[in-house]
Amino acid sequence: MSSRLFQEIRENRGLAYSVYSYLPTYTDAGLVVVYAGTSEESLQEVLDLVLKEFKSLKTEPFKNREVETSKEQLKGNLLLSLESSENMMTRLAKNEIYFNTYVPVKTILQEIEEVDEQKVRSLASELFNGNFCLTVLGPVDGNGIDKQLLKTG
Repeated sequence: MSSRLFQEIRENRGLAYSVYSYLPTYTDAGLVVVYAGTSEESLQEVLDLVLKEFKSLKTEPFKNREVETSKEQLKGNLLLSLESSENMMTRLAKNEIYFNTYVPVKTILQEIEEVDEQKVRSLASELFNGNFCLTVLGPVDGNGIDKQLLKTG
């Protein structure tokens, strides 16, 4: 999702200096976080574009083999991370914390390979269901934000 957001918000429209997404995970929950460093004047348009992207993941066909490309990127990043002893130790710790067991790299690679467009769409429908939390830092009047937009997702 970061690539789509970066391309549309920063590259195509120049609305933010920095835009990205990340997934902090916990043992019983997690977050999908989108960060955009933008101006007060561009805030609503950036929000509209982020929410449009959430909706797109739920309803529109993927383009240019996006799922396959993302899977290959994930697998490549995983394999490259195995070259660092720090990453290896972090991975072992997370396996123990989250799964109470060691999960072999081969198993992860197989599970990544099983992901398809329908699974991505299904997960997007579950995650982007209209339950959003918005944090704005800076001189922004919260009354200027379209709260209805956040409710409908």
